[in-house]
Order: sequence, then C-alpha cells, then structure tokens
Amino acid sequence: MASILSVEQLKGLSSGDTPNTITLPTGQTLDFSAGTLTMPAGHVLQVVSFSYGTEEQTTSGSFSDTSLVASITPSSTSSKVYIGMTVPVKGFCGSSNNIQGYGAIYREVGATQTALMEAIIVRSDGTTGIAVGSSSALSFLDSPSTTSAVSYRLRIALATTGSSRNMSVHFANTDSVVTLMEIAG
Repeated sequence: MASILSVEQLKGLSSGDTPNTITLPTGQTLDFSAGTLTMPAGHVLQVVSFSYGTEEQTTSGSFSDTSLVASITPSSTSSKVYIGMTVPVKGFCGSSNNIQGYGAIYREVGATQTALMEAIIVRSDGTTGIAVGSSSALSFLDSPSTTSAVSYRLRIALATTGSSRNMSVHFANTDSVVTLMEIAG
C-alpha cells in the first residue's frame, strides 16, 4: 500500500545549498491527475492553434465570417485568453484606385458574437486595377469570464464597396493561423 503524507504546507529549509527550495529528484513525477494545480497569475495554462488555407473573398461593407476560428475552454473564470492571428490578405481595386479592408476578432459563446477589435488589414491608394498583397497580424487579450467553450473568429469587411473592389484572405495556398493561449488570472 502506498504511503500518504498529509500536510497543510511544504516549505524549504531557510539555509543550506538551496535555501527556500523544494526539489523533486530526477526521474520523479508529481501527479496532479486526481486533483488540481493552481498556477500563479500570468502563467500559460493551455495553447490551441488552428490553420486554414482555402481562399475566402468578400465584396461586402458588412463584416462576414471566415473559416479561421478556434475554440478554447478556460479552466477558470479569472483566466485571460490571448488571441493571435496571422492572415495573408490581398485586395483588388478593379476600376477604382483605392481599397481598404478590415479584419476583426470576434468572440463567440453559443450563438452570441461579440466584436473585440478591428484593424485595417489591407490598404492601397494606388493605381486602378492593382492587386495588393500582404500579411497582417491581429492580437487581443480577452477576459471571457467563463468556463464554457469560447470560440474566436476572424471576420472581414471592405471600407468602401463597389467598382470591382474585393478582398481575399488565406490566398495562394498560404495558411492563416490563429493561436489561443489561456493565461492564469
């Protein structure tokens, strides 16, 4: 039968080779599978990543969903979620001489979508008929205050529509990537 040691606190010795330290010898494991381990604020608790590479296009001035979405289930209501997105994007001006497109990070809990942030992800004041390509990065630190599954999605829109303007994301077989990190609160 295994031995059980019950204590309220473990404390390292205040002097010696490694004062105020409790060391786990090489080859030994602490097993928290039957309980929990509480990490101090700021530690990364879990990471989720998803990539998507099929081109999606918009000609709309209203935000529309893309397939770049990832879900995470926070372990505590005090946790923060860091969202990072890298998105290859291109815009086409058609018969106009400018284009400006937006990307936005939305939080989804059930059927409810909440806009967290938006930014210009493609822009050109250039020549008529020009196609502009770039890679954009979006990031946000969210406080979802839930232990239910939370999804984060990229939505896109054009600032000015018409005149053959369009914007594409995840183009030319280049994947977009979303990474979510739960951070202890």
